[in-house]
Amino acid sequence: MTTHDLTNQHQIDTEPDLMVSKLHQDLDSFERTVPLVGFVGPSQHSERIRLYPRLDFDVYYEIHVADILHRSRSNSGDDGPSMLYVKASGRIEIVSSSPAEDFASSESAGLKSPLKTRTPDPGTFSSTEPTRHSDYPHNPTGDAVRNFANSRLGQEVGGGECTDLVNAALQAAHARPGNFSNPPYYVWGTEITQPPYTDWGTWQNGDIIQFAYAHFQWVYGGATHEWGVGPTGRHTAIIWNGMFSHTGPWETWLIHQNDGIRAVTQRMLWMRHLVSGSFKVYRPIPL
Repeated sequence: MTTHDLTNQHQIDTEPDLMVSKLHQDLDSFERTVPLVGFVGPSQHSERIRLYPRLDFDVYYEIHVADILHRSRSNSGDDGPSMLYVKASGRIEIVSSSPAEDFASSESAGLKSPLKTRTPDPGTFSSTEPTRHSDYPHNPTGDAVRNFANSRLGQEVGGGECTDLVNAALQAAHARPGNFSNPPYYVWGTEITQPPYTDWGTWQNGDIIQFAYAHFQWVYGGATHEWGVGPTGRHTAIIWNGMFSHTGPWETWLIHQNDGIRAVTQRMLWMRHLVSGSFKVYRPIPL
């Protein structure tokens, strides 16, 4: 009878991955982190850095160096953005250097909606209306779409187009692909109407927004803010986190691609303040 010594065969590499070693050294406890993507620059304060989410430099985040646990660069090389893993317990300051986009605030990075702007004046939101991600109804397909997009922050997905990110996220979530037969009015699943106010969660994280010739403008903090789609007349984004209430401005954090740079970034938008064009919100449909 012939026997085979399998002792040295099928050896498994059990070395911890680099990110686990850096962010989860203590197996009994861990520091919750929030990933932020942008371009790192110097601060006027030696103990801080600035993180610019876009290269127009209109907005930046002031972050204490002691709150940064790890930095990883994107696959775009030295001239691409970085992803910072910031302590959820840390505090950051969102600063606008342009009156067109003033939502400067000092917030804990560990909020349910990281980097949320200042709460509007008292009375804007009803105390009975939930504003946390945990209050949303269960939406596993949308969660999978959002989680995929979030995992690609700072990276270029596909050819860098906005739809490349959404298509990849739908594929990863095992959801039905988009319908491109009528540009710029792409369809991404089941259309969801505007928040009816009587049933929370009509729009949910992971839903997909299709903008068509859309332009938004609003006034906040004594300044005018605006955002609109590019010359193609179309743009597609995923809801990363939203605050929708009866009288509120529908503050929405988008996660999308090709918003100034061909990489996945985030943007705050007051969606109730549409002044021209249109948009529709779609719920991804599982296969």
